[in-house]
Amino acid sequence: LRFGPMTEGARRERMSFWPDPRGNMNRQLRQLIASGNAALLDNGGIARQSAAVQGLPALEFLITDTEHPLGPGEPQAFRCTLALAIAQNVRGIAAELVDGWEKAGGWKDRMLRPGSDNDTYKVPQEAAGELVKALLIGLQLIGDSQLKPQLDNPAFTGPFAKSNLSRAYFQAGVASLDKFYEAMDLESYLPENKGWIKNWVGGAWRTLRASDGAGGRVSSVDRVDAPKIRKVFDMISGLKKLAGGEMAAAAGLTVGFNELDGD
Repeated sequence: LRFGPMTEGARRERMSFWPDPRGNMNRQLRQLIASGNAALLDNGGIARQSAAVQGLPALEFLITDTEHPLGPGEPQAFRCTLALAIAQNVRGIAAELVDGWEKAGGWKDRMLRPGSDNDTYKVPQEAAGELVKALLIGLQLIGDSQLKPQLDNPAFTGPFAKSNLSRAYFQAGVASLDKFYEAMDLESYLPENKGWIKNWVGGAWRTLRASDGAGGRVSSVDRVDAPKIRKVFDMISGLKKLAGGEMAAAAGLTVGFNELDGD
């Protein structure tokens, strides 16, 4: 969700600094390790370092580094201290996100109570439109950052490849967007003569759920029939078009530009 608590305090970047085409995490984390300065981590000090070394990709780097495995001896001990600091930082960010949504006057209240005294949402349609936009952004992120690069470069690996979790990450993203879409029940607003949309969308979600995010390139006995990347990418493009166009219009919602438009 690229609105609400996630946009405050650079939480998104601090939680997971990815994509990282310039290798900032790798470079900055190595510099931090080379310093061996444990004082930098005292009292939550990791949160004052660069966002690139604060989150899950940095933690993955430390855990999966076979050249310097974590352990009790030096210099591994500092790596352990650093890994623990990053894990605690991620937990803290997650707690801030939950609090940002659920506290009195938080984002949940803002969305459920639009009105003239609400600085964010004046009418219910604005809050509902925000959710539709979040769905579209989520689909676009999966398509543009995880699938499209594979069409241009078959050697591309997705996030968390070092820990062999790229497929799990992709499938979790699809599953969460699928549940999000179902919860919004956009299809119920479609007129009877638009039944074809429901049928097409149902097939598109089935294709996404059957995908391993790698078009069958990843060796897996139970995924040899995984749909190819081009088909999955096209299904995502169609879902975005129908949800942001036909369905949003039928629900009386206007979905404006998002932060990814024009990228």
